[in-house]
Order: sequence, then structure tokens, then C-alpha cells
Amino acid sequence: MGNAFFITLIETLNQISPMWVAGMEFFAAYGALLLLFRFFGKEGLFAYVAIALILANIQVLKVVSFPILPDPLALGTIVFVSTYLAIEIINEHYGKKEALKLVSLGFASYFIFMLLMTIALSFSPLTEAQVIESGSAPASFAFAFPMQDHLMAIFSPAPSIFISSLLSFAASQVVNVHVFSHLKRLMKKRLLWVRGVISSALSTIMDNLVFSVFAFIIFAKEPIGWDVILCSYVLGVFIIRLMLAVFDTPMLYLSYLFRPKSLRAPIPFAADAPISSTESK
Repeated sequence: MGNAFFITLIETLNQISPMWVAGMEFFAAYGALLLLFRFFGKEGLFAYVAIALILANIQVLKVVSFPILPDPLALGTIVFVSTYLAIEIINEHYGKKEALKLVSLGFASYFIFMLLMTIALSFSPLTEAQVIESGSAPASFAFAFPMQDHLMAIFSPAPSIFISSLLSFAASQVVNVHVFSHLKRLMKKRLLWVRGVISSALSTIMDNLVFSVFAFIIFAKEPIGWDVILCSYVLGVFIIRLMLAVFDTPMLYLSYLFRPKSLRAPIPFAADAPISSTESK
């Protein structure tokens, strides 16, 4: 019953324009992020980033054609970019130290996830002969026989992609945290929207550049030319992520309305100078 409902739901949503589905994903991801912040504080955002990083690197395996884009696009961008917002919210309300801790947690979570999945995939898969030898009916385990191949397709990306993802995330988010914090001091905690857009834009360029260089040049058997890297992979994806970063701005302001009870400082929207009494340096 449950499986039938899920399959029917997916098939129904497949008939909707990808733009509408992308909108649904945007509101689901950012809504979940704000609600986790409201009910669980920084711990909720720590959990969100760990989940989002893993999910984004699974979603990237699915490529979709969007009517507004000339070429098909791999998914994962919306979920991945939402981690920028989570880290900026932590930076805004709790300070740079906690934001850097979140970056380290995200890095460690993705690494541990891939390590444990690699170990799980290393177990010899169940065969029909083993089931018959145990005296059980093969039909009872028919679902399990193709699972090894399915899991391998999802959880065994090329080592170059795995390493490139880790390095690009760490580098870009360190840039994000430091730029946001520096602008916060420079602007005396004013102009939250400026700080958010600039830090997201610079960290997005860093993420695209580091990933593309390592994945498509350093680790690639047939390296891609710099002109293709810069035009298609860096600038092309950058434009899409920059648009999402602009949408992050109202979410940063909304984070003040979703603050957990532990953050009691008044909301200084009039002066546009957000500050929290629990902020760490």
C-alpha cells in the first residue's frame, strides 16, 4: 500500500514542469532549515547541513532538462546552496567559531558516510544459490538480488569526484565564513543582505573552481580545457547559484523571526545591525 502510494505520487509529480518541482524543493529545503533552527537552535542547523551534504551528492546523479536552460542540469544545487544559508545563519547568530565548527562537521559527516557505505558495499552480496542452500524460498529474497548493483550505482562515485567534493566544500565554506565575518566587522553588523550576497558569491566561485580543477583537470584521465572549465562549469553554474544566493537574503532576515528561545536579543531591523547576546568571536 505504502509503496504503491509513493510510486503513484512520483509518477504524478513527473508530469509537472521541472520548474514547479524545483520551487517545491526550494520551499521544502529552506522551510525545513528555518523550522529546525526554530525548534532546535544551532543543533538543528548542524543536523541539516550533515543531511543536505549527503543528499546533494546523491541528487547530483540525476540530470533533468529545464525549459529555461539550454542544457540539462544535474540536481543537487538547491539543497547544496541551502547549506550556505545554514552556515551564514550560524555565523550571524552564534559567530565565526561556531560557523567553522559547522563546516568541519559537514566535512566529517560526508567523509564518514562514504566510509561506512564503502564498507557496507564490501560485503559479498546475497546470491540465489545461498538462499536455496539455506532452505529458504528464492522468491522471498528476490528484492535483494539486484540491490548490490543499485547501491553501487549510487554510493560508489569515482574517487576523484568524492575527493573533489570534499575539498571544494571545505575551501568554499571557509571562504564563506571568513568573508561574512570580516564584512560583519567592517560594516559594524549592518547591511545583512550585502554581507550575505557577497560571501555567498565568493564562496560559490571558490566551490565551482576547486571542484572543477580537481575533478576535471588534476584527477581526470582526459583533462578538460581551461576555457570549458571557466565558461561552462564555473561561470555557468555560478550564475544559477548566485540567483539562489539572492533568495538567501530574505531567509537571513527571516531567521530572526525563527530564532529559538535561547536567543533573546531584540531584532534590530530598524538599524539593520543584527546581533545576538550568545554570539562567539
